[in-house]
Amino acid sequence: MGKNTKPDVSQIAFITNQKTLIAACDYLQPPDLNGDPDKCPASLHARYSRIKLILTDFESNPSVFLTYNLDPSEIRLLHEKIGMLTMTERNFDWSTTKDFSSFGNNRVEVFRITRTPMRNNQKAKYPWAISIRAGTSENGKFKAEHEVRKFLSDDEIQKFFIDIVAYLNVWEMTHGAPFIRNVIEPYKAERRKGILEKSRKAAELSSPDDFEIYDFD
Repeated sequence: MGKNTKPDVSQIAFITNQKTLIAACDYLQPPDLNGDPDKCPASLHARYSRIKLILTDFESNPSVFLTYNLDPSEIRLLHEKIGMLTMTERNFDWSTTKDFSSFGNNRVEVFRITRTPMRNNQKAKYPWAISIRAGTSENGKFKAEHEVRKFLSDDEIQKFFIDIVAYLNVWEMTHGAPFIRNVIEPYKAERRKGILEKSRKAAELSSPDDFEIYDFD
């Protein structure tokens, strides 16, 4: 769990040694229809629902503690790519950046995950590297202030992401079923009712009984 730290009950998975720690924590939010405007209303993760990744460097004095929030879809994307890549000798590089300038802040955070299976013409024991950098943006250029990096083996990174995805699946079943049953399905039923009512009114307006028949004889 780290040095001199209390257990975090929201922690899903972690890997640690004497130098560094990586952990994933539940920062998921139960769904409702008033969530993230950039997502579909019926998404199970439309309420700024995230997995918080934590990287800690114990060797620095004081220790450096950095976090980065990933969308559950990003977690699943990485899980799938990791599963495919660990059976190959292919390199991999994926990153995402959060720029807080829209909030009047020049803070920037960068999350990066890479795989380098060969180093110095030898198979790397720890080919994966996960890093978080935090800094500021000055004249459009990123200036890093802190960085933590954790090296992982193929088995370690697979187990780490497998644990996160397994937790996500259970969380989605737990919160998704009531949301669909109590929110989405009643909305759909009301929508069907409205459509049927409009169809009924349209049928009444076009009924032959509504027309007067004139006899010109």
